[in-house]
Amino acid sequence: SSTAAIGSTSVEFVFEAYRGYEVQSVTCEKCLGAVADDQEQSFRLSYLGNATTELPFTITPSALEAALQEIGVGEVEVSRRTDRNIQGYEWKITFTSLLGDLPLLQP
Repeated sequence: SSTAAIGSTSVEFVFEAYRGYEVQSVTCEKCLGAVADDQEQSFRLSYLGNATTELPFTITPSALEAALQEIGVGEVEVSRRTDRNIQGYEWKITFTSLLGDLPLLQP
């Protein structure tokens, strides 16, 4: 796992195996408050040295899929859930075309 701080918000990256596909998760803690305060905060993800554009904390699963595919991660499926305990979001990214032990997405 890897954690990056964006202001008072931390983004944590975790990976796990799931049904033969690699699943990595991105967790944005305390970003619900930032969104509620109209603070347009964002983060980037990189994969093998290729970085996304700035991604808003409110990014939808389909928009995150498109952003990741643009940087060469192959086909992915993304889901997002709201976690009130951490006042943030968790995105689960399932790599469906690249198999095996994949490099972690980086902040």
